[in-house]
Amino acid sequence: MPAKDSLKLTLAGLFFLLALSPTGLPALANVQPAEPRPCIVPDTHAYIQDALDDAALGHCEEDTVTVLPGDYHEYLVWPAVDGITLTGTPDGETILGSGPIEGTIITFDGATIVPITEATRVSRLTIEFGLAGEGGGIRCIGASPTIEDCHIRRCWAMNGAGI
Repeated sequence: MPAKDSLKLTLAGLFFLLALSPTGLPALANVQPAEPRPCIVPDTHAYIQDALDDAALGHCEEDTVTVLPGDYHEYLVWPAVDGITLTGTPDGETILGSGPIEGTIITFDGATIVPITEATRVSRLTIEFGLAGEGGGIRCIGASPTIEDCHIRRCWAMNGAGI
């Protein structure tokens, strides 16, 4: 059976069960979201981007993503949410990039619906080996996040190799 047909059957079954429910569709409105939890890469999330996306949905305690020491080969596109913190730990080196990566390591796009302000924080990270036309390490497009206690090194770009 094609996946599309399977999805139709699943949705049809869901609506059938809701129709039989004494409370019907209003019962869905009473479903409470899970309590925010610590978001720690790689313990609770395999990828930093996944943890940032969870933080954007309010699933991370204090809207904070902590990345344990290690090398992470990811390009990060900041979610369209202000006030998220991305931090390494004070007792280890957390490296984003860590090898020739073609592209910006962290991109903040303030042209989104929600402006990214200094309430958004990036701290205790080493960002290296970004390679882009603009902003090899960090690229801020109409955004002004707080970048603190970070090392940005060995990044290349035509404009703004580091930031």
